[in-house]
Amino acid sequence: MKTQRQYDTDFLKKLDEFKHKVVYARIELLTFDELPIESIEGKITGGSINIDGTSAVRRSCSLTMVTNEKLYKQYSWGLNSKFSLAIGLENKIDNKYPDIIWFNQGIYLITSFNTSQSASSYNISIQGKDKMCLLNGDLGGDLPASVDFGKEEVITYSYNKQNNITKDNYIKGKYCYIVNSEEEAKKHNIYYIST
Repeated sequence: MKTQRQYDTDFLKKLDEFKHKVVYARIELLTFDELPIESIEGKITGGSINIDGTSAVRRSCSLTMVTNEKLYKQYSWGLNSKFSLAIGLENKIDNKYPDIIWFNQGIYLITSFNTSQSASSYNISIQGKDKMCLLNGDLGGDLPASVDFGKEEVITYSYNKQNNITKDNYIKGKYCYIVNSEEEAKKHNIYYIST
């Protein structure tokens, strides 16, 4: 997701109070590691973003938009895919700022996705929930009631001195040695680091 640009507060207030708002959406399909795959922008025709601090799933969104662009990787926009959402307001207040002022709204997982095409436009309807839905059972996960996020797990790493295996190579998953103690590490001539 792109970083949020800072704007003058007086300009933002005028933009918010402008009576004839034109609202846009930019949705960007992400890999599970949250790297961008495809992005599309269009005018919002309906929808909402809900924020509930008392719920496990804090944010959810539902929107319909019209665009002239077509999704070329439409098969990727399936359930359990991540996307970032930004809402844009058309700027008719001050021409020293961009034509559309974007406000990031977070990263969601797709719960519903539909498209339709007419002769002149491409319609997209998308619904999403925040990442907590991976843990609460809504989308492919469930945590039992006994899970304690306050517990700390200790992981032991080791690295081989003779073969010049570095910590970076180990972390990248190229090498893995498991030892139970510093003495055992010395016996096999490997580094022993406990975290």
